[in-house]
Amino acid sequence: MEKELTKFVQKVFGNRVISLLYYGSHAFGGMRSAFHDRDFLLILDKPDPEDIKILRRFLSVQNRIDLSVQYQNYIEMKGPNAFQQGIHGVFFLKCLATAKCLLGTNVFTHMVPQIHRKHEQVSLLFQCEEYFFRLRQCYLRSADDTWKRNFRKYLLRIMIDMLLAAGEFRYEQVSAINRSALIHVHIGRSKIFNRATKQLSTHLLSKQCSATNLLALYQHLYNDYYVLHLGQLQNMYAKNVEIKIRSRKDGTQGLAFNTDGVNMVQNVLHAPPTYGREK
Repeated sequence: MEKELTKFVQKVFGNRVISLLYYGSHAFGGMRSAFHDRDFLLILDKPDPEDIKILRRFLSVQNRIDLSVQYQNYIEMKGPNAFQQGIHGVFFLKCLATAKCLLGTNVFTHMVPQIHRKHEQVSLLFQCEEYFFRLRQCYLRSADDTWKRNFRKYLLRIMIDMLLAAGEFRYEQVSAINRSALIHVHIGRSKIFNRATKQLSTHLLSKQCSATNLLALYQHLYNDYYVLHLGQLQNMYAKNVEIKIRSRKDGTQGLAFNTDGVNMVQNVLHAPPTYGREK
């Protein structure tokens, strides 16, 4: 499939091609699924209205290909700390920097050192929030058990993004890791997940994972995410604010912080996002 795409892109776009990247689990043999598409990113020199029409005709006769297009002049103009690929923010540039390059050169590899850690973490946390939103909407709107498949898919993605945000996982591992190693090694040894999350995550390896386990994992993981999120906010915006993790009687964990911390968190969560290069 990648050979057909490569020949087509080379023939149609010629020297306009800057990069053709193949990324994701199918490219590196990681957590493959029959429901996952093969992911490609085509980078051309500059926009042309005919580009998407040409690509649309090609994709109309192809199955399971997810192809997107970006332009080099736009990427360079925005800079690495304002990168966006759909809902994927700055952190995704690091993922693309590890992709297989089928044509041209990978334009993202030289941009990685320019990424500010703060922007990377914010984009990862935003991504987690988006996935939690998808899960809630999926469960509320699903009339049958199809929501379970999405829960299994996105709960794993959230845990990977949380590991990346905490610095416990490397981008090179994302596409190549398998489910068993992810859950038993990385999640099992992680410091950001509570005991219940670690135990419940093992059920994701079973095709018979129950609705009760999935919903329980969702709740515990969201609590872990919130603790991580506020910890990251404290590090990025107000290191003098005291935030403590306290255990409740029911065994779950909660957060306690002083009045300044409450105001700080509310201000940050409701502040408009900032983009562009840091000075």
